[in-house]
Amino acid sequence: MPPRPRPDVLAAAHDEIRVMTREAKRLRAINLAQGVGDLPVLPAAVDRAVGALRGGEHGYSLREGRVELREAIARRCAEVAGVEADPETCVVVTAGAVGAYAAALGALLSAGDGVLLCEPFFTFHRVPAVVAGLEVHAVRRPAPGFRLEEGALRAALRPRTRAVVVCTPCNPSGHVMDAEEIEALARVAVERDLLVLSDEVYAEYVYGGAVHRSPAAHPALKDRTVLLGSLSKAFHLTGWRIGWAVAPAPLAEAIKVSNNAHIGCAPVPLQLGAVAALEAGAEYFQGLRREAHGKRDALADGLRALGATPYPGEGGCFLLADVRALGYPSSREAAMALLHDAGVAAAPGHAFYLGGGGDLLRFGFGVSREVVDRAAAALAGARGRLRREGAHLTWPAPAGGG
Repeated sequence: MPPRPRPDVLAAAHDEIRVMTREAKRLRAINLAQGVGDLPVLPAAVDRAVGALRGGEHGYSLREGRVELREAIARRCAEVAGVEADPETCVVVTAGAVGAYAAALGALLSAGDGVLLCEPFFTFHRVPAVVAGLEVHAVRRPAPGFRLEEGALRAALRPRTRAVVVCTPCNPSGHVMDAEEIEALARVAVERDLLVLSDEVYAEYVYGGAVHRSPAAHPALKDRTVLLGSLSKAFHLTGWRIGWAVAPAPLAEAIKVSNNAHIGCAPVPLQLGAVAALEAGAEYFQGLRREAHGKRDALADGLRALGATPYPGEGGCFLLADVRALGYPSSREAAMALLHDAGVAAAPGHAFYLGGGGDLLRFGFGVSREVVDRAAAALAGARGRLRREGAHLTWPAPAGGG
C-alpha cells in the first residue's frame, strides 16, 4: 500500500480564507477575506534589501538571524511591548510569525501535548499545532467583547494541556488584552506550569486609548512566554516572510535549533531590509494607527448599513460582524451571498473556531482607504437585495493550491 497523508493534517488544511480569496479573484470582487494589503512599503526597506543583493549578501546568516536585525527587534520590543531581550541570546529571526510559532511548537512541546487556543483564533494557530502532532483544544471568548475570562480558561484546560496561545491585538476580533486578563492568564499559567505563546504581530495597531500589553512583560510570565512578531502587517511586507521569536535564553536556544531544522535561516537580503523598516520613526507608526482607525470605523458603518452588527475591536486590522440578521443558515452562505451580490469577500467565522462561528464574518481593513470606502459603500448598497437562495450560495469545492 502506498504512503497516505495524515487525515488530521488534511482536515486542518482546509483553508476557508484562501477559498474566498480564490473566489474573489475569479469574480473580481473586493477581497477583505485575507490579510494581504495593498499599501505602500517604506522605500528605505526596499533600498536596503536591494543594496544587500547588489552588494553580494547571498550567503546564510546564523540560525538565529543577522545580529543587526536581532538588535533592531530587541529595540522595538522594548519600545512597543516593554520587553527587554538580549539580542544575542533571546531573539530568533524566522520565516514570518507562523514560522516562529511552528519553530516554538517543535522546540518546546512534544507530540501528544495539549495546546489551548483562544476562540476566535487565527487559523494558523491551529494548523502548525496539528502538523506537530499536538492535541488542540480551545477556550471560547464570547462576543461582543471577546475577553479571556479566568473561569472559562480554567474550565478549558485538560490534563495534557502544556501551552496556551494568545493573540493581542487579536486576529480576528481586534480585541486588545487588558491588565486584568493578563493577570488571570499569569495566575493560571503559573499554577499549571504552562508555556505561553503570545502572537503580537498587530502590536503597532491600537486605537482609542487602548494600550498594548505583552504577557512577556509580566513578571510572572516573562520566564514562560514566547513573543511572536513579524514584519508583515506594520510594514506591509507579507511576502518577505520575516518574523521573530523573543523568549528567555533557554527557550530561545531550543527555538534556534528548531528554526534551523525547518528553514536554516530567513533570506539574508530581506533580513537587512527589515532592519531599515524597524528604524522607522514615531511619525510612521502614528500615521499607521490613525489611518487604520479611520478604516475600521468606515467599514463598521458600511456593515451597520447592510444590517449586520459589527464588533469593532480596540486594535488590529480585522473586525468581526454578526450576520444573523441577514437570514442565512451559516457564515459560509452569508459570505457567498456578499461575494456575489455585494462584490465583497469576507472570511466565514467557522475558520476561527473548532466548532462555532456560524453567525460571524471577518472583514480585513489592511488595504487602502479607497478600497475600504468602496467596500463599505458596496455593503451598504446591498441591503435589501441579497438573494436568499440559489446556486451561488453553495460553498466551492476544494481546489489544489487554493
